[in-house]
Amino acid sequence: MKENGWGMNKVNLFIVGAAKAGTTSLWAGFKHHPQIYTVLDELNKEPAYFSKLRRQGSLNAYQLLYKDGGRYLYRCDASTAYLTSKDAVQNIYAYNPKAKIIIILRNPVDRAYSLYNWMVSDGYEYALNFEHALNLEDKRFLNGPTSFFMPEYFWNYMYFRSGLYSRQIAPYIEKFKDNVLVLNFSDLVNYPSILLKTVYLFLGVEVIDHEIPKENPARSVYSPLLSFGMRKIINQLNKIGVPAETKIKRDWPIYGVTKKKRPDIMMPDTRNVLNLKYEKELKYLATRFGIDLVH
Repeated sequence: MKENGWGMNKVNLFIVGAAKAGTTSLWAGFKHHPQIYTVLDELNKEPAYFSKLRRQGSLNAYQLLYKDGGRYLYRCDASTAYLTSKDAVQNIYAYNPKAKIIIILRNPVDRAYSLYNWMVSDGYEYALNFEHALNLEDKRFLNGPTSFFMPEYFWNYMYFRSGLYSRQIAPYIEKFKDNVLVLNFSDLVNYPSILLKTVYLFLGVEVIDHEIPKENPARSVYSPLLSFGMRKIINQLNKIGVPAETKIKRDWPIYGVTKKKRPDIMMPDTRNVLNLKYEKELKYLATRFGIDLVH
């Protein structure tokens, strides 16, 4: 039976976030499952079509990403913008009310720092350190999305605000009800086989055990400003030339201004401040949704 002319190619599985909480790893793991279709490269992993702030292209272009997925039980869109987007829930529901939704949450302090480091290493953030970025957040929030100084998705610059999960997951649970699965990042790291079993039982597919690769690690940089400038050059070259077919081919110049070692650990004082700011949120998540992100 065809729906809106797309029939079997309609996307029916969404990993909606949170950013830097293992979504890319789970998406990459799905490549091992014979009943789940994913796009071939990370470049198209996050089309974010249902987020107004991130949308690019038409519904036709979006559906063409999944044109080879008709024989699979699920076609997976892993766009982390959907969790913080205020319009994504309703847009996804209008598109496919029977879709399955997977949400992965991570301790918001650790996730905020990981997000900052990824944004810097990929050239989207010019703030010289995490504390600088946190201090910029209120001003950025009031000013709203910009194109030059915030070339990535707006909510990826909201390092603290994007960790207030309760207001983000509640609309999905209200709208999609039992078709929502909320996972804990710590389980992905410590008990991957158990987490996979939980996911596959939720989806009603064959339960198989396989690797969940570690994807999308942040790297140290020589200077956030240098990486930010290189990203500007890459984006310009991508506009005037033939678009790259893979993320590695598109972003290879950025690796020349980053280091192989991981970023330094968060400053203890910063962690203490954020722990206090998230205290009520973490308690609410535990009592309202049964999600423990503290331990």
